[in-house]
Amino acid sequence: MTSEDKAAGRVLLPPTIEPRSYAIQIVPDFNSFIFQGTEQITVNVITATSIVQLHAKDLYVSSASFTASGGDGKALEAVEINMHLKNTVVTLVFPSDLPVGTGGTLSISFQGTINNQMAGFYRSQVDEKSDEAGSFTNRCSVT
Repeated sequence: MTSEDKAAGRVLLPPTIEPRSYAIQIVPDFNSFIFQGTEQITVNVITATSIVQLHAKDLYVSSASFTASGGDGKALEAVEINMHLKNTVVTLVFPSDLPVGTGGTLSISFQGTINNQMAGFYRSQVDEKSDEAGSFTNRCSVT
């Protein structure tokens, strides 16, 4: 299978950073079907870049920062956050390149909708005639 075959119909992210682990916290509001979230992604910086792209279907990213491992502990705040709804990608723009060869942590704050589309964090009803929600679940996968 060629790389073109693998990419068919998918949005592939640039290989500038490599995620190593994820820590995600979600605080749902089951009445409004909205959730707030934070995420810390431990990454290795492969190529010098000031631009980081992530998949973010139906999420609104409100802030993002990068903290280099072993550095002074200062977070580099994203100066731009651009949502690309059609491609379900968010682009984080930092004021300078992230340091190559060092690990670090991307910290992101976001908001989303608990949808009924069986994508991301979603809800399903046991009985459509009832007001009862049924269940809430998530489907998160590495893409």
